[in-house]
Amino acid sequence: KVRYAAQKQCDKPTYGITVTDASGQTVFQSNTLWSQIKTEQLSAREAIAIDWKIPNAFNSGEFTISPAVANYTGTVMYDWREGLGSFKVRKSLQSSAIINTEHSIKVSKDTK
Repeated sequence: KVRYAAQKQCDKPTYGITVTDASGQTVFQSNTLWSQIKTEQLSAREAIAIDWKIPNAFNSGEFTISPAVANYTGTVMYDWREGLGSFKVRKSLQSSAIINTEHSIKVSKDTK
């Protein structure tokens, strides 16, 4: 959950989030504009909370969260908080890929 508070009136802002891995590579990025979620005008000193629910497809590692808010077209950045939060993922399933999600493998004899 990210809480935003407007210092001045904002007309239909775009709320976004970026998740980066320990090397700085962006592994997830989303915003209300890309997700076609309409936002309301915020008055000065008005606050809003955005809940981000992201499936845990991350591989084991440490990640940082950088929330941002921009104008309604996403072209003028109002605020970007680099590394505002962080989290760690430790999975028992080993992988050297960027994502590491549950999956199944079936091995069977080929009876061609």
